[in-house]
Amino acid sequence: SQSLLSDLLMAVFRLGYTARPYRADDAEQTLRAENRAMLIRLTVAGIGSFQSMMLAFPMYFELVSALSTDFVDFFRWFSLLVATPVVFYSARSFFSNALRDL
Repeated sequence: SQSLLSDLLMAVFRLGYTARPYRADDAEQTLRAENRAMLIRLTVAGIGSFQSMMLAFPMYFELVSALSTDFVDFFRWFSLLVATPVVFYSARSFFSNALRDL
């Protein structure tokens, strides 16, 4: 019986979940922490994406033709800087789950 339980727990863990005894207070606190973390990731993604789009919009529609190439290059590097936290922080759970599923 103990071996079957540990095999079941390991199978659940390999699927990306953790199994533990249910305690209402712990479950509520865990859910609250997960919701807060998701909200922070969503906020970072929204702000970063919005700023990156604001910088890219003039370049896509060639509204920056009067600017020097150095300034346009600065826009591109700054867009990369703004988009990096979006990819590596906000989408971290997506990439880790994709890697796990591979």
